[in-house]
Amino acid sequence: MLLIASPSVVLTTISSLTYLTTTVYVTQSATTESEKSASTASSTTSVNYASPIAAVPPILIQNPGDRKPDIPAAPSTQAPSQTDPSPIDISSGPEDSSALAGTEYPKLHQLGSTRLNPDKRNTWAMAYSQFDASSKCKPSTKIQADVRSIAAKGFSTIRIYSPECSILPAILPLAKSLSLRIILGIYVHGTDISGLNDFATQIKDTISAMGNNWDTISLVTVANESLDQGILSIDELLTFISIARSRLQDAGYNGPVSTAESLDSWSQHSTQLCGAVDVAAANIQPFFDPETIASSAGDFVQAQLAALGNLCPGKDIVNLETGWPHAGNCNQQSCPGAKEQQLAVDSLRNTVGAQSVFLSFEDELWKDPGEFEEERSWGCGGLFNNVKQI
Repeated sequence: MLLIASPSVVLTTISSLTYLTTTVYVTQSATTESEKSASTASSTTSVNYASPIAAVPPILIQNPGDRKPDIPAAPSTQAPSQTDPSPIDISSGPEDSSALAGTEYPKLHQLGSTRLNPDKRNTWAMAYSQFDASSKCKPSTKIQADVRSIAAKGFSTIRIYSPECSILPAILPLAKSLSLRIILGIYVHGTDISGLNDFATQIKDTISAMGNNWDTISLVTVANESLDQGILSIDELLTFISIARSRLQDAGYNGPVSTAESLDSWSQHSTQLCGAVDVAAANIQPFFDPETIASSAGDFVQAQLAALGNLCPGKDIVNLETGWPHAGNCNQQSCPGAKEQQLAVDSLRNTVGAQSVFLSFEDELWKDPGEFEEERSWGCGGLFNNVKQI
């Protein structure tokens, strides 16, 4: 693989199209003029979106992880936004992170998830994937039936990791009718041309789908474990957060913006991250602590949330992904199983359910098996009883 050293990014608007041209200089070995020409030509891409989004320089991506498949979103049938802000210049990196957070989001929150879950119900949020076992988009009828089931189990919020598969047009009217709010993810696959175009498409599709219904979105998360997986550097992540915040605010969204990382990444980058987000949001999975047994899952997460609160004093703190697998291999004392999953979910619900997103509504069979053969076995929707007729 080639090591990308010092790319330059130029945005040029021609008629209604924005063309992204990236010139890459390679320092690992000498590059012929013909190779430079081929590289430049292959990096020139037509991006058709209403709000031009500047690019983040490409980097060498290794082991990007398996959190979500690369599936292009189906085109939206709604008219695109007419908002056309000027491109963001990222040539000198992200803005001062201290200026990024809270410029529009009213500071009404307290330590904890008071604003996101005002009634403090211990079935606050459930994570949901719109992909089936073969990584294809689920039919909209299946997605809508699942959303109804999540609401019937008493959850007030659903977390989705991206707007792909046209999931927002599929669930938005239903969510509004059920008073169900959405934690919306804008996923970042990488910083190559394909990843940048995908990011731009997600922003465009989100703006197109939402219209004037931004009050249904309780939180926007930009990227998911991108630092943990080595997909982005901290400066690149801050830049993506800044771009998404700017574009969505221009379109009418004035709610909180964050990202989802492990507590380890928050600890390493707390100075930059805490200043760039409105909510400190971590993915906290007790199963991956080898000394935590299922019945102590809630205590583990509670301690991790307290540590996150100490890193970002004064911020809302939430756990955006938690649960326990019902199948797989033991991680020392942490063992999966149906009984263990029930114990863990009960512990989580009783201790930190008001601040946690449960993973996941059903098994996500499109994922790779994982280190402990457990990644496809986190479905826990069946452990929650229906509490109302939908």
